Amino acid sequence: MVQRYDVILRGILLRRFALLALGLVAFASLCRAEPRWCTVAGIAEGKNLLYPPIARAARVYGVVLERVIYLPNGAVQSFEYITGPKMLAGGLEQQMKAWRIVTSAQGDQACVSLVIADFSLDETSGELKLYPADLSVPSILRLKASADIICLCDPGGYVSKRSILRRWMGKIKRKLLSGHTQALE
Repeated sequence: MVQRYDVILRGILLRRFALLALGLVAFASLCRAEPRWCTVAGIAEGKNLLYPPIARAARVYGVVLERVIYLPNGAVQSFEYITGPKMLAGGLEQQMKAWRIVTSAQGDQACVSLVIADFSLDETSGELKLYPADLSVPSILRLKASADIICLCDPGGYVSKRSILRRWMGKIKRKLLSGHTQALE
């Protein structure tokens, strides 16, 4: 009987140990370190936010909010979209992937900062305007881009064939003008 009780006790302990180990592994996989909020000291020289051409043509404007996750050496790792027009958010992410963010953070742990990008269309400017990054709030990077609207049409031309009425009017006009010039001679 003693041997049988010992075998049962070992089996119970082994199952408990296995469940405890499985629980710790599951808990450890759920626990991941969140990036720390870091102060943005600047962005790489000569990097300005440009208005995406497709968004200019589609006349999309607005404010995009995103979290940017980057390493202390300035390399951008990823983005977390918060709100704003998706077309502009995609253009912002494409541009910022090539940027280096200057920070005073030390170590290897990733940093996170909030990016507020304001895209506006200005029909009177006639060109792209470049604005410097606003770094007045420590962990917020404010960017601005302004541009005129791209017109992908020819206002003086025809998209398709002229309508039948316009073609007839053109023929009648030519006949009248040719008849009028013959009468003058």
